Amino acid sequence: PEGDPLTISAEVAEQAGRDAQVRHATLVRRSANGSTVSSLLDRTGDRSFLTILDRVDQDMRYQVSTDQGDSGWHAVTVRPRRTTMSSS
Repeated sequence: PEGDPLTISAEVAEQAGRDAQVRHATLVRRSANGSTVSSLLDRTGDRSFLTILDRVDQDMRYQVSTDQGDSGWHAVTVRPRRTTMSSS
């Protein structure tokens, strides 16, 4: 729901002729209005990375870019937070 955190993890597949360790991974986010923001992901292993976006308030698309290649684009659709009403 709107305002919730989002965890993004990436595991880079090993390919013949490539280094065993991936040097870096960058999260590239594109908002609905077309603006782009990039940020480094935290390393969790030789070929794995993670980031947590504290609060997601709008739809976006993202991909993970590394020195060994890029992922495809993924879509995040933000749903309005449900409110509960109580009657007295």
